[in-house]
Amino acid sequence: MKERKIKAVIFDLDGTLIDSVCDIADAANTALRQHGHPLHTYDEYRTFIGKGLRNLCERSLPENFRTNEEIEACHAILMAHYLEHPVDKTLPYPGIREVLTSLHDKGYPMAVLSNKADILTCKIIKELGLLPFFTVLSGLRDGFPRKPDPQGAFWILEQLNKACTDLNILPENILYCGDSAVDMQTAEAAGFTSCACTWGFRPRAELEACHPHHIVNTPFEILAARNGDSPYFPPF
Repeated sequence: MKERKIKAVIFDLDGTLIDSVCDIADAANTALRQHGHPLHTYDEYRTFIGKGLRNLCERSLPENFRTNEEIEACHAILMAHYLEHPVDKTLPYPGIREVLTSLHDKGYPMAVLSNKADILTCKIIKELGLLPFFTVLSGLRDGFPRKPDPQGAFWILEQLNKACTDLNILPENILYCGDSAVDMQTAEAAGFTSCACTWGFRPRAELEACHPHHIVNTPFEILAARNGDSPYFPPF
């Protein structure tokens, strides 16, 4: 495989940097409870996460109640609750803070690209004390389709090059880390170097089916830039 030189790193948020399922589930169950619908377990919500909170809200509703009116009403309650309780139970995964510190100290610009609403993405990163690590934050915003559409990824690449004019970052110079098929599809569509993280919300088989450039089982393996014993690009 042609060697790819990594100059910057983009991370997905939920299931990659942070374990947020409990706070998301609590917010969604608050909406379901107020509308008299059955609730779901934390494990069930793990399968709903990845395509934005409106999509999660739709999937959590009984099929015969998935009307636009009901989805919007429950989504509004979910968002209101979540904005007030974004990090009650949410924490970075073990090792993430250390990995971010190492990458930051070595001079790698970093960004976050999430399908979570932009206001929540920025608030959570700030409240968890992770803001100093990142050059760019991008959640779901007007004018940008959700992942796996690559428009948001290309926008981040543009912003990184504006902030780091000496690096001349090309798509293949981006290491894109995520825990789902959506993330791997985003990386492929953007021409990034894909890094599948197995500690998140999706099964390893889903990630392997996307044939990522790189698979890691712990955050620290990101630093080694290895897939098993086969290096795909030089270690950081």
